[in-house]
Amino acid sequence: MANYIPATSIQATSVFNGAFADILTYNTPILNLKEKSIGYWGEKADWPLDFTMMDDTAAFTAEVALDDTAPRNLQIASFQVSPTKLMQEVKQATGQEFRLHRLSGLDDFAQFIRKQRADYPAGEYELYAKWQQGQYMYPMFTTRHTQVANERYNDLTWTTSLDFIKSFVN
Repeated sequence: MANYIPATSIQATSVFNGAFADILTYNTPILNLKEKSIGYWGEKADWPLDFTMMDDTAAFTAEVALDDTAPRNLQIASFQVSPTKLMQEVKQATGQEFRLHRLSGLDDFAQFIRKQRADYPAGEYELYAKWQQGQYMYPMFTTRHTQVANERYNDLTWTTSLDFIKSFVN
């Protein structure tokens, strides 16, 4: 696709939206309401993670579809929040203390994912194999948006991390 589109008359724009914010509601290691914990990998407690609401992604993508001047690639994020900031906002929303903790190093995490995948070859034929959860989270701590285009369309309102957290913690 990367080579095909430029060779055609098709005007295309890819919208990179980071992780869908809903992942924060699933009691993952990043935010676990049951265990009152917030986890991170590597030395990334202050690493901004890119999250986007599905509705925000849809609204932005609709604007892109009508924009004849949209560039080939655009990055968006409803909010960028580090594990440290997430801990502060969860406390603000709930009044409760959450434990911020390092889960492991990034190299150890990558090795764990590879081992999980090798130990469970049947997962290659499953829609959501367990090891894929790690593969989804790993790049959140190694890659992030550097040029967010949220301001490209003036009539869009982006969900904030605090507003999103408040929507599901109470």
